[in-house]
Amino acid sequence: MKSKILIVLLSTYCMLCPAQNDNYSYVPLKGLVSEIYDITTIRSLVIKNLYEIPQHVGFEEEINDEIRDSLLNEINIRNIVIDKDTLFTSDVFYLYKPYLDWLRYIDPHYRVFNYNVLSDSNGTRNKQLKHIKNKRRYLPFNLLNINDTLIVKTSTDTDFRKGDIILSINNIPTSELLKYNYRDRHTSPLQLLSSYYSKELVDNYSVCLLRDHDTICINTSGCKNYNSLKVELNQKESMENSICVYNNIGYISIPKFFPDNSRLIKILEKSLYRFKAEGCENVILDLRGNPGGYGDSFDILLSLLINKKSIPYMRAQYIKENGAKREMSTNEYTPTIPLDNTRYIDGLTYYVLMDEGTASIAASLCNILQYNDAATLVGEPLLHNALKYGETLSSNRKIPLEDLPGLFKESGVSIVEFDEYTEAKDGYLCPDIKLSYSAADYLNGEDGMLNQLLTLISNNYE
Repeated sequence: MKSKILIVLLSTYCMLCPAQNDNYSYVPLKGLVSEIYDITTIRSLVIKNLYEIPQHVGFEEEINDEIRDSLLNEINIRNIVIDKDTLFTSDVFYLYKPYLDWLRYIDPHYRVFNYNVLSDSNGTRNKQLKHIKNKRRYLPFNLLNINDTLIVKTSTDTDFRKGDIILSINNIPTSELLKYNYRDRHTSPLQLLSSYYSKELVDNYSVCLLRDHDTICINTSGCKNYNSLKVELNQKESMENSICVYNNIGYISIPKFFPDNSRLIKILEKSLYRFKAEGCENVILDLRGNPGGYGDSFDILLSLLINKKSIPYMRAQYIKENGAKREMSTNEYTPTIPLDNTRYIDGLTYYVLMDEGTASIAASLCNILQYNDAATLVGEPLLHNALKYGETLSSNRKIPLEDLPGLFKESGVSIVEFDEYTEAKDGYLCPDIKLSYSAADYLNGEDGMLNQLLTLISNNYE
């Protein structure tokens, strides 16, 4: 039974839906979240099939009978050892996690999220539920996951310091929270708790953390407005606050890309000229945790960094349409990217920091720079197949079973397969210089990986 939520079973789901669905029940989540419902599922003894993803461009090629049998075996082992008669939404996620992790392995874009909406027993929204939702509070920090150690990465509240190790939230050990979540390098309390509770709707928190070898427990009401909190956290990591010089080494953090990248490119160009004026010969572009975004004006961005008239980009591209995969014509994608030589900034050597959180168009930027010998990649390998799939669709399919009232929502169903020019092998784009995350290097609020790179560059140029 999940802590901090008291569960009272209602009448079985067969009173609400046809009799063949009597394995499912609505249950109210009590306390602040009373009148909000989760779904419990009667635990089946054997799970015989995996749900499939017919819209995905590569799913049928990636899976086979051997993989199916192996995943089903893992799932059924979990199903046997789970000591519960009924499973909450988060339990079902845990049960299917071997499959969900495999899906993320073949395509990092693909994820599922709990689908339940705020509703009363009739499935409608009302003023009372909106009022409950408005009372929801949020913890004011983001997290870095290093070998299942959760470290405060950015905080808007001085009670929580960069480098703090989070031990528990609302008496839930972080090890328990992680069981019900993807193992993301960059995450947040909102994501961790939402997956654990199915709906994380609380108005106060008790957080135990480790700081300077001391255990500290902090009670906080958190922040009321999530959008404002998100903006403030983003500002902490924004480019304006992440442009600096370390001992004649320029540093620029690029946290994401936008529908209009013109402002980002102006900031980047201005910063590179500033570094040159200050005598810098080496520049670090930090793409760790950059989830990608949009490729707007990427030819201009690349023109600043690569001294060529054009560069090869895509060997081939495939698309899934009406249930069939076909190769696209060269008129439908970009085989080469023309560059503007007049914008190239010479005299600078580039290093690109990357990690498992570097994805989508940010992953392609790393790949292009490496393939064209325009930068040295540093950090950890990107996730498997980070370059292979994209152009995703959202989905409202009810999974893992179509007759469920709705447990999970698909996100990132890729309909396009890319074949970029690359030095990646076996689906992994690897750095030229491998550096690993170490929790010990972050406990004092420092950036261990960045410090290692700064030392390497300094030693090479002494």
